[in-house]
Amino acid sequence: MKEILCETQFRDTVNNKQNKVEERRRNMKQIAQLDVTDNKRLVLSIGEFRGVERVDLRQYVKVKNGEEYIPTPKGINFSAEWIDDFVKMVEKLKEI
Repeated sequence: MKEILCETQFRDTVNNKQNKVEERRRNMKQIAQLDVTDNKRLVLSIGEFRGVERVDLRQYVKVKNGEEYIPTPKGINFSAEWIDDFVKMVEKLKEI
């Protein structure tokens, strides 16, 4: 019986984490997107988390047999106060 409780608690923990991630995603406003391949795209979003404005650049993939794209763990998320430094860093790519 104890194993079932542990497994149930584990599922509840996973579901809670998934719900929090979903809530954060709903609070993000998409700013831009770039189709990288037929089934992958980069999405730039901005939103607030715990009172701090955040920037998110994430890879999304197309759901099989559909038009919907879903986010993957591949990406970065940082405080909006770092935007200027981030842009400077990306602009250095032009110098290469």
